[in-house]
Amino acid sequence: MSEKPESDATKRILFLCAHPDDVEAHAGGAVSDWTAQGYSVRFVFFTSGDKGSDDPVTDPQALMQQREDEQRRAATILGVSDVEFLRFADGSLATIPALLAS
Repeated sequence: MSEKPESDATKRILFLCAHPDDVEAHAGGAVSDWTAQGYSVRFVFFTSGDKGSDDPVTDPQALMQQREDEQRRAATILGVSDVEFLRFADGSLATIPALLAS
């Protein structure tokens, strides 16, 4: 019995995450392994981490840009093909009806 060959469609992985760096913190090693095996990996982040600082003088827009830039660099290192940010406000996901309905 021969194995069914994998198509490109079966070698795709999509991560849906709340915040930048969630994937690396929880599955970075696995992502690196998968991309090395030829999988196409894509990250979609609901927020851009604009409230990811305890410093009261941090500018949320500047922090958002920094976190997105860091995430894109990390994704490149891991071999991820695409990164997208939906830019919902950090800390607001539990109050968005469209996300709760699924």
